[in-house]
Amino acid sequence: EGSDCRSPTHPPISTRHRKMKCARLLAAVLLLAAAPPAAAGVEADPLNKVVSLLEDLSAKVAADGEKEAKAYQEYVEWCDDASKNKNFEIKTATAKKAKLEAVIGKAAGDIEAS
Repeated sequence: EGSDCRSPTHPPISTRHRKMKCARLLAAVLLLAAAPPAAAGVEADPLNKVVSLLEDLSAKVAADGEKEAKAYQEYVEWCDDASKNKNFEIKTATAKKAKLEAVIGKAAGDIEAS
């Protein structure tokens, strides 16, 4: 039901995209774990700069993941709401159709009787 919904403002998130982000995050964590501890006052060292950049990247990937999860949850809620609204519209239209068919049948009977 809700999985068939499509919205241009909330496109579905691909599993491949998530796996790629997880792989990048894992690589960053592994590099951080393998890096030797930084000595005090050696911040200009290229290795420390790389570690710092990886830490920043790791934080950005985590933040992106949280934003993506929130956007996906909003998309799921939108799909659920749209599905409920369409089901209600279908039930309402079906009931209206039945009433109109009854009116048409009665009118046809009145015409034949006169």
